Amino acid sequence: MRSVWIALAVIVAGSLLGATLLWRKLDTNSPARPLVGPRGAQLVEEHPLGTRRIVVWRIGGHAEEPASGLYGVTIWQGKDRLYEQRAAPGTTGIRIETGDFSRDGRRDILIVDETADCGFYRALLVKPTGVRQVLSRRLCGSGSSVQIRRDGLVIRRGRRAVVVWTIER
Repeated sequence: MRSVWIALAVIVAGSLLGATLLWRKLDTNSPARPLVGPRGAQLVEEHPLGTRRIVVWRIGGHAEEPASGLYGVTIWQGKDRLYEQRAAPGTTGIRIETGDFSRDGRRDILIVDETADCGFYRALLVKPTGVRQVLSRRLCGSGSSVQIRRDGLVIRRGRRAVVVWTIER
């Protein structure tokens, strides 16, 4: 007789679990969270870019030690992932800059992976159908940077500045 009661309790518990899961799936009052990045990623910041959105995310690590987590960037258009890049271990943060360096009327993207003394710069050209990386450069030392300007991408090293134009028309 005891096994009958145990079986009944298991059936009731399983039914309640199934009903709860079904209710959560069908509940339309609370909209689903927009996608961020890989499973388990926490949103650091989000930048709208027309119909697209740029999401900077972080996995793991400790809040007091920024370099202990794994950072990355994902560019979404609706539910489609157009671009994703994970930063190298030891990155302390990711900075996003947008501007039209290709002179085509669309805002292009400059992603900077920051470490203690260096930056890894990636320039992304935004096209109607997607995103394409057109430049990647690692620069170290004070006064070194890549910036978006109206005449293209400007690479600075100390007092020297060079306008880089590598994008074909």
